[in-house]
Amino acid sequence: MNMTLAKKMLFYFMLVVLAAIGGFTYTIYGSNKAQVSVENLKEYEVLRLEKNNDIAYYALGQSSNLRAYLLYGQEQYLAEYRRLAGLNAKLEDELIKEARTEEARVLSVEIKELNDQYSKGAEEKLIPMVQAGNIEGAMEYAVKVLAPLGNQMNAKLEEAKTYRKNVINVAMEDTYNVTKQAKLVAISSSILVTILGILIGLIAARRITNPIKVLQGLMAKASEGNLMVKAEVKTKDEIGQLSESFNTMISSQLEIVKSVRNSSIELAAASEEMSASSTEVSATTTTISDRTQMVAKSMEEASNSSTETSQVLVELSALIQIAKDKATSASVKSDTSISAAKEGMATVNIAMQSMNTIHNKTREAEKVILLLNEYSQKIGMINETITGIAEQTNLLALNAAIEAARAGESGRGFAVVAEEVRKLAEQSNTEASNISELISKITENTDSAVVAMKHSLTEVEVGVEEVGKAGKSLENILAAVAETVSDIDGIAKVTNDEVASSDKIVQLIEVVAEDIEGTSRDAQEVSSAIEEITATIETLAASSQQTSAMAQNLHNLITKFKVEE
Repeated sequence: MNMTLAKKMLFYFMLVVLAAIGGFTYTIYGSNKAQVSVENLKEYEVLRLEKNNDIAYYALGQSSNLRAYLLYGQEQYLAEYRRLAGLNAKLEDELIKEARTEEARVLSVEIKELNDQYSKGAEEKLIPMVQAGNIEGAMEYAVKVLAPLGNQMNAKLEEAKTYRKNVINVAMEDTYNVTKQAKLVAISSSILVTILGILIGLIAARRITNPIKVLQGLMAKASEGNLMVKAEVKTKDEIGQLSESFNTMISSQLEIVKSVRNSSIELAAASEEMSASSTEVSATTTTISDRTQMVAKSMEEASNSSTETSQVLVELSALIQIAKDKATSASVKSDTSISAAKEGMATVNIAMQSMNTIHNKTREAEKVILLLNEYSQKIGMINETITGIAEQTNLLALNAAIEAARAGESGRGFAVVAEEVRKLAEQSNTEASNISELISKITENTDSAVVAMKHSLTEVEVGVEEVGKAGKSLENILAAVAETVSDIDGIAKVTNDEVASSDKIVQLIEVVAEDIEGTSRDAQEVSSAIEEITATIETLAASSQQTSAMAQNLHNLITKFKVEE
């Protein structure tokens, strides 16, 4: 899933919200359906039951007033009978017109037919008999004709009442079932949303923290010197970008350490070679010094034998030639040392640039982790929104309970549902608090990662300081080698002069005796110069040993890094 962390968290949040909306929608649907069923009972079935009861009551009134008129003959009873008969006729017509089922319509038609027969018999037979004074005939007609019709009508009214009660009971049962089903769906959806929220929270936390923990472990290994570690890039989000930056940083460090290690090895070899050459030149100059002293002594004895002096001068010329060759060789090797020192200086400069690059990359990684911490805070804000939704749901459940209480007995079931919804809202609020705790832990882990990056940054700064020290050491070595080259050039110049002088002495052997004292003084001066050269070469040897020690120290610092399997 190639999305940023913010989009991933929004995706997980939308899954929970959609599941909650689905459960709440069905709960509202069930509640509305139950409300419609209750309103149907109230506005239709109960009203028709009341009309059936009114018809039965009016029929009883008709019979009573008709008997009173039969017994007493007063017109008020007749008027009341006719009024009740009119009301019954109107109610019967309404029931027939408003009937929703064939069975209800048939019952209403049968009741109307019986009532019409009863009214027709009373109006056409009974009442005229009473008005004519035929009370016995009227009594007989009432008992034999009207009474059976009244009984049939009462039976039909009772049957209609039973039918209406059955319809009401079925509707109540349906309402109860709908309410029960809505309750079950609400509970199930709440449990599902809770479980889904917990699972999504755990999955989101693991998807964020696991790669960070892996990267933290790799950083710990890298801080111990293992530069062979490599982060596996699986995503293109901020974690993937952080892993790529880490791999780039480690690759740069690896190349720098390899380059510095190779340069330190070459520098150590060059320093050892220069030290050996310095030792050899020192031995040669010591020999020259000894020979020069011998020449001085021979000059003192030259008054006895010019031939012996000539031989000594020839030998001296050969030795000076050797010194010249050695000085030339030392000059060449010193040039090599200067080149190696300059290359080492260039390598150290490259190392300084690379260490600065590592320093910048480490700061970029620290910024990414701080950005991750900011996203965790945004998740906390989203969780607060969920908490607000739960509180609003709790308030809605409370309002629903109040409305159910107003509905009385018929709203009792809906009140139970409202109470369950309120409990689920409180549970959602509790789970939101748990998610807040998880977010706090994620924030703590990102803070730890920031501390680790700062530690790595400190290590990089120490590396920059060490490379700087190595650069200064190479500058000192370069200055010492340059001074050595200058001294060796002086030695070569002196030996060239001595070769020319010795040749001239051989050619002018006849006049050596006259200049013996001057030659003796020159020999003493040469001996002093050679002693100075020897001291200079010893200084060069000491500088070479110091350079070798610095190179070894640099190599020891580099070897703590693992750059090969």
